[in-house]
Amino acid sequence: MITYPLLMVFLPIISAIFIYIMGKSWANRLVFATQLALSLLYLQLIAIFPVLNSKSLVIGDWTLQSGIALKIDNLSMAFIGLAIFMWWMVILYAWPIYKKDNKFLFFLLFLEGTFLGLLMVNDLFSMFVFIDIITILSAILVVYKKDGWSLRSGLYYLMINSMGMLTYLMGFVIVYMLTGTLNWDLATERLSVLPLSPSIYAAYILMSASVSVKAAFFPTFNWLSRAHGSAPASISALLSGLLVKGGLYAFIRIQELFSRPMMGDFFFHLGLITALSGVIFALSQKDIKQMLAFSTISQIGLMLMGISQIQTNIYYGGLIHLFNHALFKALLFLGAGILINHYKTRRLTQIRGVFQAFPLLSVTLFIGMLSITGAPFFNGYIGKYILSTELASKPLYFSLYHLVNLGTIMTYMKFSQIFFLPNEESKPFLPDPKQWGKMDRPRHIIPSLILAFSCLFATFGFSFLGNLVQADFPTVRLFSATKYVHWSLTVILAYILTKAFIFTDRITHILHAIREVKIPFYHTAYMFILLLASMLVFAW
Repeated sequence: MITYPLLMVFLPIISAIFIYIMGKSWANRLVFATQLALSLLYLQLIAIFPVLNSKSLVIGDWTLQSGIALKIDNLSMAFIGLAIFMWWMVILYAWPIYKKDNKFLFFLLFLEGTFLGLLMVNDLFSMFVFIDIITILSAILVVYKKDGWSLRSGLYYLMINSMGMLTYLMGFVIVYMLTGTLNWDLATERLSVLPLSPSIYAAYILMSASVSVKAAFFPTFNWLSRAHGSAPASISALLSGLLVKGGLYAFIRIQELFSRPMMGDFFFHLGLITALSGVIFALSQKDIKQMLAFSTISQIGLMLMGISQIQTNIYYGGLIHLFNHALFKALLFLGAGILINHYKTRRLTQIRGVFQAFPLLSVTLFIGMLSITGAPFFNGYIGKYILSTELASKPLYFSLYHLVNLGTIMTYMKFSQIFFLPNEESKPFLPDPKQWGKMDRPRHIIPSLILAFSCLFATFGFSFLGNLVQADFPTVRLFSATKYVHWSLTVILAYILTKAFIFTDRITHILHAIREVKIPFYHTAYMFILLLASMLVFAW
């Protein structure tokens, strides 16, 4: 039974090595064969899942207590499916650009194998190893353009994430000292019978803080905007749509490891602060990729508000939003990449006339924008419906949550100026009108079309995710007049505020000041220490 999980990990890694060694164009096509094989393996895993479900599979002749173990449960099955789908989209998008670049394809496939390993690993040390490898490979792909900005961003990303993983290392050493094992299930079982002590709190704080860096929680989120902004569009889509979710996945696993409430609502409040700060920075941006990157931080905050409350209905709201966000944010990043390639600029005010030049791509972008704002009949509505419903009994949190949603709608109203008619500033960047028909052919935007369809399908097929994770999702009323009216009123208010403040010079100086905030690495390191200290104070 262990053969299938091992194949999921090593098949893309071995294919990546073969592609790199051969260095031939024909060998590069192996990426499609590998993805097809992974897809078929996943279907086979679904077929045998009742037998594999939650069983620890130890590699070699080692005991469960000391060996490297893999485990596939409902949550990891859902994440594996999402990962394979997202890699399909990225490969389809990147192929016309990198089909002759064996190094890029090597790193991309190697990263896929390690990420799938992260989703199936069931011992604390192997999770540390996989996250470290993912961090190194991601940093290489961030700097792949090899210009000054990408090199600085990649180094920043590598350093801050390495700092986080050092705290994880210290945390799981404490867990090992307390339990005598690195196996996730055995450690969970033994920790549950130990009385709460400073050692247990220290392990929890160190491990939770480490993944807070990987998932870009406040106040250490600054690496994300740098990495997303400088990476190729395909890697930005992968980072935002999936890899940052690896940190959230690890966060959920750590909550399960300690199996009891440790710090009350600390992470709920941290998620709220992350969401508010992300949307403020997103509103101030003029760079299309930076806007999408900070918007990701805001949405991560909403996810954290949900998944921090395990075994409650709001948890499912955060979890559903996590999966849906992967679809519409990848769609928006890939669309932005296409526009940047043709307009040769990333400035929103210089990208105009998109609807005339790219009518089909524009439709997919509209779907992505409506999805992220939680519009009815789009997949972002599902998770936000649950979050909103569960927060309705808490007026302060309910108001702040809708303030975040208001800011999100305003952000994408600002984003929507790319559909305005060209002006004097944008005319020098406008693609040749003679090429418009050739640029928007369906085969050029296949990933965007698939992702747009997925956003619509996920709205009505979200129960499929519930079946996959064996969860009893809260009831979601897709036809709720109250929610429709509330969303419409929020859109009207967002339009008024955007028209009055964002598209005028009233607060330009404030937005400029926010946009120009640069946080050097040592300041981020101090803020990480402050996060650790605040968690320690909150625990006591």
